[in-house]
Amino acid sequence: ESQDGLTDYFASVEPTRERGEMALHEQQMEARRADVRGVIAGLAADPMRTDVAPAVNRTIALLSQRPALASEFTHEHGLMPVVELLQQAALLPPAQQQPLLEPLLRLCSILAASGARYMCENLCLLGAVPAVALFASVTGVGSAVLLQVATFINTMCRAGPATLAMLVASDALPVLVKLVEPELPDRREQTMLAVDSIWCLFQMRSWRAPRSDFCRLLHANRAIERLARVLHMGRHLQGDDDGTKHDYMVSQAADMLLLFSHADETVARGMLAVLQDVVLALQEASRFAPQTVLTVLKCVRNLSMGPSAHVEALQRAGAVVTLVFLLDGVRDDAPFALEMRGQVLLSLYHLCKLNRLRQEQAVVCPPSRGIVPHLQDAVLRSTQLKHVALPMLCDIARASKRSRTELWKHSGAGFYVELLTQEAWRDDALEALAAWLADEPRKVEAVLEKPEGIKRLVEVLDTQTPATFENLLDSLRKILSASARINQALGESQFVPKLVQRLSHPTPVIRVTLLRMLTSIYEQHRAPKKLVVQYELMSVVERLIESDRAVLVKEVAGRLHKAFKASEYL
Repeated sequence: ESQDGLTDYFASVEPTRERGEMALHEQQMEARRADVRGVIAGLAADPMRTDVAPAVNRTIALLSQRPALASEFTHEHGLMPVVELLQQAALLPPAQQQPLLEPLLRLCSILAASGARYMCENLCLLGAVPAVALFASVTGVGSAVLLQVATFINTMCRAGPATLAMLVASDALPVLVKLVEPELPDRREQTMLAVDSIWCLFQMRSWRAPRSDFCRLLHANRAIERLARVLHMGRHLQGDDDGTKHDYMVSQAADMLLLFSHADETVARGMLAVLQDVVLALQEASRFAPQTVLTVLKCVRNLSMGPSAHVEALQRAGAVVTLVFLLDGVRDDAPFALEMRGQVLLSLYHLCKLNRLRQEQAVVCPPSRGIVPHLQDAVLRSTQLKHVALPMLCDIARASKRSRTELWKHSGAGFYVELLTQEAWRDDALEALAAWLADEPRKVEAVLEKPEGIKRLVEVLDTQTPATFENLLDSLRKILSASARINQALGESQFVPKLVQRLSHPTPVIRVTLLRMLTSIYEQHRAPKKLVVQYELMSVVERLIESDRAVLVKEVAGRLHKAFKASEYL
């Protein structure tokens, strides 16, 4: 019993196991805090003293063995001494700086990578980023120090959007760009980390400013030149022990160049300075991953769609011939084969339109077969690429004589004739035939006067689309004027009765054109009287003179009627 006479029922009960465990946990936590306080006390020393570097190494060893202590390190205010040491170390002479820098920067990277809550944000807020970045600009620092700078910044870039924003605000971009040094073999890992860091900045989804502004910021720090050098050096990294990482770095560089290529005009102009590296990558496409080649092709396509200065720069860099040679090497079973062909054809379309010199470069570029067979293949096999390939193919008929000679080698005229069977493409094909016939009548006549050619020309009159039909008649009229042989062959075919049927067309301009074509056939016909009688042309034109409301139709029909009448007396 107790002194007050009450019975203490718990006096004989021993402390519970849980209470013992709690006490043990408190002791362990206190021991952990004591360990952390001990290393922090060592870090607070003057960097001029010789015991600072060993203290940093002890801290690294402690955090490496027991990563969970990183949180205690923050709670015990250990970050500020580290940042202060960084700031003071920058003032040391190189001889005293060297043994301290590499472990001190490694400690920063370990802390940033610890995963402790708000660790990276706290490091940013306390000024760790500019303090670390400063050493990338110090003359004479070794590769190990620069690697630690790159490792720290990369860890910060991957920590989250808040840290990324603070990193940019801390003016870390120039440092990141400077760390991209692909030409130096001992700095490849540093370069990979720097490229990855820049890529992380592009991937941040919470940017308030437009991405093009960020592109301009990087361009101002010469990021385009550095990334192009990564692409250039990518040719030499194949087969490396670390090849997969290098491929990933090169693909990141290509992806960022693609972003630069369709940024605003200021940034896109910066791409012109690195076109040689871009085109060289395509010339040695087999050394790169197919996805990277496709990305570079998209970059060229974007630039080819720009102003004339971009197009001319691509021409000087040899883009036209390079793209044609690349097409030669794309196999049907290759990864991204269809996409690659599409990007090449789009680029060549923009490069070659309205420029006969570049067009000739694409058509005649030995030892390649040139662009013609690739265009024909795209028209025949791919509905996706047809709308790009066909206008290019038809435009070659209006190009230089060398281009048409190459087109002739690949049965270009016959190919055009075959295209006349497809109503959607008749206009382009017939216009190409008319243009080619005007320049080289003998060659084209030999193809058109064949039964198959005449049959296709007759079928043109069956076209039902009004706008297309009007354009087709213009090309047909040119063919009738340019070649007496084709004119006569059409006059002895079903062309005339079909033409007469279409004279009921509701559009006066079309009726006038049809009458002029009929006049041309009549004037060139071997037996004009027979023609008039066979198809009752006299009554046809008389009916138009009497009933057609269009003045010009009546006028043309009247002249043709006089010609018919005159021939009756001959």
